Amino acid sequence: VPALTKEANHIYCIDIDDRVIRVGKSRLFTMYENITWFSRDVWDERAWTRIEKADLIINTSCEHMSNMSELPPLYKSNAYFAFQSNNMCDIPTHINCVASIDEFYSQLPHNATIIAEDEIEDDRGIRYTLIGKLCAE
Repeated sequence: VPALTKEANHIYCIDIDDRVIRVGKSRLFTMYENITWFSRDVWDERAWTRIEKADLIINTSCEHMSNMSELPPLYKSNAYFAFQSNNMCDIPTHINCVASIDEFYSQLPHNATIIAEDEIEDDRGIRYTLIGKLCAE
C-alpha cells in the first residue's frame, strides 16, 4: 500500500472482513489520505463500478473466495491485475485453493492475458502469482 499511495490518485481497499478494514484504516495506513476503505464483499454489486473502472486490481487472497472468472465486473474492465492463490488447503478459511499454477490459470476470466507468473514455496506450501491485463468485452 505505501508504494501504491505515491503513484495512485486513489486506492479503494475492499475486504469482507471488517477487522481487516479497521486495522488497515486505524493502525497501519493512517497517514495516507488517498485511500478509501470498504467493508464489503466484492460479489456485492455496490463494489462493481469501482472494480470496472480501476486501472489496477490486486487480490492477494484468491484462495478465500470463488474463482475470479465468476466476478462479473472483471469482464467490463481494462485493468491490469495481480492475483495470488496457493495450495495451502489445510487452512480453514481457504475455500478455493489450487494445486498448480495451471489450475490457477483456469480460474481467470477468459478476457485475461497473462504478462508474468511466479511460484514461491515456503514451509506451508506454494503461493502462485499471476499478473496480467483484462480486456473489456
